[in-house]
Amino acid sequence: MRLATPGEPTLVLVVAAIVGVYAGLATGLFANAIAFFHLLFFRTSTFAVIFSLGERGDLWRSRFLEELLRARWHLEYLVVGGAAIAFALILDRIARLTPLTPGEKVPGGAHPFRTIAELLAVGLALFYPLTLLAAFNRSFPQTHVGLATILEQAPWFLVLLIPTIGGLAVGLLVHHLSPESKGHGVSEVIEAVAVHGGRIPASVAIWKSLTAAITIGSGGSVGREGPVVQVGSAVGSAIGQKLEFSRSSLLVLVGSGAAAGIAGSFNAPIAGAMFAVEIILLDFGVRTFTPIVLASVTAVITSQSLIGGVQEIVRPTYEMVSGLEIFAYAILGVLAGLVCLGYVRALLLGEEIFAGEAWGRVGAWLGKLPPPVKPAVGGFLLGIIGLILPRALGTGYETMNAALIGELSFGVLVAMLFAKTVATSLTLGSGGSGGSFFPSMVLGAMLGGAFGTVVHSLAPEHTAVPGAYALVGMGALIAGSTLAPLTGIVMLFELTGNYEIILPLMVTCVIASTMVHRMLGESIYTVKLSARGISVRSHREQVVLRSMHVEQAMTRELATIAESTALKEILTMLTTTTYSTFPVVNARNELYGLITVQDVRGILYEEGLSDLVVAKELARPATATLTPDDDLETALKKLVASDVDILPVVSRENPRELVGLLSRRDVLRAYGRAVAKSPGHTTLHGA
Repeated sequence: MRLATPGEPTLVLVVAAIVGVYAGLATGLFANAIAFFHLLFFRTSTFAVIFSLGERGDLWRSRFLEELLRARWHLEYLVVGGAAIAFALILDRIARLTPLTPGEKVPGGAHPFRTIAELLAVGLALFYPLTLLAAFNRSFPQTHVGLATILEQAPWFLVLLIPTIGGLAVGLLVHHLSPESKGHGVSEVIEAVAVHGGRIPASVAIWKSLTAAITIGSGGSVGREGPVVQVGSAVGSAIGQKLEFSRSSLLVLVGSGAAAGIAGSFNAPIAGAMFAVEIILLDFGVRTFTPIVLASVTAVITSQSLIGGVQEIVRPTYEMVSGLEIFAYAILGVLAGLVCLGYVRALLLGEEIFAGEAWGRVGAWLGKLPPPVKPAVGGFLLGIIGLILPRALGTGYETMNAALIGELSFGVLVAMLFAKTVATSLTLGSGGSGGSFFPSMVLGAMLGGAFGTVVHSLAPEHTAVPGAYALVGMGALIAGSTLAPLTGIVMLFELTGNYEIILPLMVTCVIASTMVHRMLGESIYTVKLSARGISVRSHREQVVLRSMHVEQAMTRELATIAESTALKEILTMLTTTTYSTFPVVNARNELYGLITVQDVRGILYEEGLSDLVVAKELARPATATLTPDDDLETALKKLVASDVDILPVVSRENPRELVGLLSRRDVLRAYGRAVAKSPGHTTLHGA
């Protein structure tokens, strides 16, 4: 028997922490890569200073050296990581000295400790180049300038050209190399959990990072949190598959990656954990929640080490001036619900237009374009918006922060509300890669800022400043667009650290999410899947059962009772089998009815009946039957509704011809075989 091998739950905790590290690395990669691409694409001349031999070049090299010296290299990570790697290798060596006995299986596959050591080594190897990239970016003063400011100063032709070229590059990568890297990121993770048992191709982590960085770096109006969620989930799935974890543990690691992605992106570990359990897994169990929290913590530590502790979202002081303001926040919740509905429908409309399913001739023309060209067309249209309103492009951090501190006028706030929606719809609908979560936060800030401007102008002494409403509006749009009110409440609470914001958040988030749920019934993530005929509300078990037919699971060795069988023979049969229900057939082997233990128990102790009573007199009508073509979900529902453990299977042509029996054990056995054989490829429509 192999020694020094912990159980799967322990290994899941260790791996979840590592997944969090990788999600934190992905967060740092996106933050620094996007800043790098902004300079490279829109201020190409800036990089000429690197090769300059004059005074400007010397000044940059001096600044770069200064940033290298100021950078926090966290050499303690080398010490801790090195010790952890050494310990894992020692455990691996001990495990190898105690080989498996024939037929013995251990959690984590053959060499779990070596895999863990390799993962830690790769994580350390990635951390320090990213730290170097961060120092390189900081050596350019323009790095700290937002994209809106960069676009305002860039030549007009670059504002049109760069999003177009970026869209074309992404289209080629997605179409020819990685179709999975297209889209929001979170929707794809939800689909993997609901349909594919948590299995995500490992290559997604690489291609999603590249396509999303190009999309956002070239001005795409999307967020980076969606790609980070997908990358973290892909890493968790890949590690879980390599270690041969069970399906439940694999799903936990996928959820851990998603939680870590949100936690690292927003420096909000609790919100990240809530995001995973409320949106991805729908499971609040302790066994699920513990590794998810651990992954969120390690993600925040890693990402903040790379970003340098910079808080990208400003933290304005929040104050609730009057209790009467709660009515204003209720109205804001209603408005947020309407904006969420418009935002979700706009994203779906964008995809329909570029698929040729909407907008008449224009949509038909766009639908006929080659797939790699569609993101280029979307990028060109995005560039036109950028010429008119540069703030609509990119992630929107700069504009959102301006709304939070009250720097934007009412007109700009309203214009941004529409322009950002259209820009995000163009980016994602045409085939770009990026998240839809953060744009909803930007829209919330615009809506809240505009509403707060009006309210504060009407009652300045009884209402807070517009920035406070912008802050609450962010939470409301998160809650409404994702149908996850707890995530919206917790995230904004973490971002502000102010308990006073809880009451307004609870009101607006609940109202917004309730409106969207009642009027649309889908979130920003599930509406896309529902449009493709995928119901993510169904559990994975239902998906498997729907894909199998009764004929695949039924028993053809019929344990039947002839209608003339005496009671004493029936009693003998009941004592020699574990079944509690038997079909009764006539002389032509046609179904007559059913006999259950309960039917016999009523006359069991009455003397003189064992030879007189026959099966025909005890049988109850078979009110529920199955056919070989019925799916197993239907069969299981009939078994539960009939309160029996066996149902007769009859021919579709002749409803009285008995062709088999199906028990609850048969259903469970068939389900187990399906999951063990192909847990990652079961689809809603496959059989």
